[in-house]
Amino acid sequence: MNQISYPVQARWIIKNIVRMAPSLVIMGLISIVLFPNFRFIALFPITVTALFNSLNFSNFSYSLDEKFLTVRQGILNKQERHLPYGAIQDITVQKDIIDRVLGLTCVSIHNASQSGTAVDKYGNVTQSGFRMTFIGGRRRRSQTEIVGFRGNLVHIPGLLPSDAEALRQALLKKMKEHGAEETGSGL
Repeated sequence: MNQISYPVQARWIIKNIVRMAPSLVIMGLISIVLFPNFRFIALFPITVTALFNSLNFSNFSYSLDEKFLTVRQGILNKQERHLPYGAIQDITVQKDIIDRVLGLTCVSIHNASQSGTAVDKYGNVTQSGFRMTFIGGRRRRSQTEIVGFRGNLVHIPGLLPSDAEALRQALLKKMKEHGAEETGSGL
């Protein structure tokens, strides 16, 4: 089995803590107000966030196998998904402002899912291009970036730009080698 893998950088953990900073500050301030004699409790949300992201980071892996992109994820509920190269419809390499500061890149892979739903890079479920979750007339956006797969999206964050481009090129090459007729999906 010929496996290719580009490592997800540990800086991705810092990215999620920075992205959640406003919520963490608010939770910290609330805990200081509620427990003025125990100010150390204000560090609890940051500690839990760092621990969760570290566990998420250490329990995620992917590899480019002979016929499939294999993604493994899950802290308590371990999952493995084998995505045939012929089912891949789109590969997106993207950077947000925090990615640029930390020198990271994300690769999103959309596949030919039959569910009719899609998931954006933040894990929000969409139906026919529209988000299904609204709060107070506004779209709700999760602050943490998904890792792994959800719906018809495989999201591999925290890559170095050179690794992201190499992964994209390797996936494109595998897609050409394994056309849609080899997936067995009937698409």
